[in-house]
Amino acid sequence: MNVRCEFISLSRRTNQNKKLNISTGRRRAGRLIAKVNKMKMTFTLPYIIGTLGTLGAVCVPESTSANETSSDAAPDATKNITLDADTTMATFDPAILRLDSIIAAQMRPQQVREKGRDVIYICGNGSEITRRRGTRAWRNNNPGNLRYGKFARENGAIGECGKFAVFPDEETGMKALCKLLESDSYRNLSIGAAVRRYAPACQNNVSLYTNKLKKLTGLKQTTKLGELSADQLQEVAVAIRSIEGWIAGTELRKDAEQQAQPIIAQTPKANSIRDTILREMAARTL
Repeated sequence: MNVRCEFISLSRRTNQNKKLNISTGRRRAGRLIAKVNKMKMTFTLPYIIGTLGTLGAVCVPESTSANETSSDAAPDATKNITLDADTTMATFDPAILRLDSIIAAQMRPQQVREKGRDVIYICGNGSEITRRRGTRAWRNNNPGNLRYGKFARENGAIGECGKFAVFPDEETGMKALCKLLESDSYRNLSIGAAVRRYAPACQNNVSLYTNKLKKLTGLKQTTKLGELSADQLQEVAVAIRSIEGWIAGTELRKDAEQQAQPIIAQTPKANSIRDTILREMAARTL
């Protein structure tokens, strides 16, 4: 009887310790989130995950053994594990998953301004990305050189430089271009007629533009844009990107309280910040 009581007591204490570990781990994760916001860190999610892994605070589903089927496993069975900095995880605590969106919001350009020919993107964390030299299309993240206006704003533009729309990244700019080609203003036009509207003769060599487009896509000028498949329309957009001139220049990053440095030079700094946090976490656990 005494042995059974002691076993039950030990089992309860074990369950309580598990709950305490999970609760403590989540509190530590919360403090780390606050630290990310305070330090305005510029490293990406894998660095954060590596740091959180040292806390042993992540809960993942308990895997079944080789002799068990997945249907025999309890759906809510979890266990605490300790992860090293190189571990890749498929399942996270919701609090940890929020780090991804926090960092993405901090790093994403929110505003833009122009200084001379330079286009300066202002990110959510106060850092700046400057695009210098290169073509207007590249500096503005605007593959189609779309004019700034209602359509551009509705499709992700964050401002204008040189009378052309500025998008936060190339992907957003490319999506806006495809959206324009799919719109009612263009879908019923032939490729030849679409070029004359898109690149009017008063500003462009329409014949040269059309011939380049035909050479890059292999499509006839009489083909209507509305008849193209999604892949073909993407090919047209990529061809327009090339014709408009997408030539990369120099990109610099300036943190909120630091001098401008090439973006490639930020990796050692990110590693040093991560190492500092790891040392702090190790000291707290001693």
